[in-house]
Amino acid sequence: MKKLFFFIIISIFLILSLSIAVLSISGYETNRFNNIISKKINENNKYVTVSLKKIKFKFDYKDISLFVETKNPKLNYQNLDIPIEDIKVYINFLSLFKSNIQIDKINITTKNMNINQLKKIIIKSKPSNLNSLIINKVTKGNLVTNIELFLDKNLKIKNFIATGNINNMTVEIKKNLILDKTSFTFFADATDILIKNIKSSSNGILLNNGTLKIEKNEKIVVKSDFSTITNINKDNISNYLTLIKNLKYLNENISFTTNINHNLDYVFDKTLKILNFSYKSKGLIEDLKIVLNKKIKSDFLKNDINTINFQNTNFNLDYN
Repeated sequence: MKKLFFFIIISIFLILSLSIAVLSISGYETNRFNNIISKKINENNKYVTVSLKKIKFKFDYKDISLFVETKNPKLNYQNLDIPIEDIKVYINFLSLFKSNIQIDKINITTKNMNINQLKKIIIKSKPSNLNSLIINKVTKGNLVTNIELFLDKNLKIKNFIATGNINNMTVEIKKNLILDKTSFTFFADATDILIKNIKSSSNGILLNNGTLKIEKNEKIVVKSDFSTITNINKDNISNYLTLIKNLKYLNENISFTTNINHNLDYVFDKTLKILNFSYKSKGLIEDLKIVLNKKIKSDFLKNDINTINFQNTNFNLDYN
């Protein structure tokens, strides 16, 4: 009797292990639940329609959960087709035996989208400062993202996590002032945005090793650090003089080469009023030459100042 009981237990364990292994690696393909899952998603999201092809039941050993996966599904948002690579729908296992299937989470991975496709989607969504920035200032770029949507019992989104990367983005800051070949990775949820590995370039400026973190709670905290390598001369200085308010002494006869690390720390209230800020920079001025537009007179100096030169000069700035 004991041997029979032990044999049954071992058999159940082996069958369960084999089933989990098969579901984890290859999954079980079926179209039995296609219409049920599509209908469940569509009926609770009036702006979204989903059409699933053949789906596979699979097991996620990391989350210890059952999900269905489909490749290249049709996802439509307000009459716009969204280029989707993969959708995973995580199902409450016990609900499979009930009349009402409960979906706990949806994982969506997009195909490579260009900026024009993204703009069409943004125009259909809720207006925001970020959306306006993308529509008006970003002229080029490619996006790949993965979005996890956590749902309540009514299939309403209660939280989300978005990750992804952007490559070859071009941003027009002002006329003749463009950030080109911009790339970064990002993470975002309901309260935090983290952007890492920021790289970009403008005419004479190379930005590297950038990070940007935004925390949205009672206050909005923005922190960023990055490094810049600059090589400004008579060929590109005109692009940046428009950023300087007082040009009484400055003209286009300016050149400098620098390597600088920057650190920004801003705190806003919910109306985006600045409550506190800090800007720190530290680096090396390899070479700087400014021929002044107007001589500076001083009672303490015998001669007027008409040229300023720095070479191999370390500096540390703290402004707050």
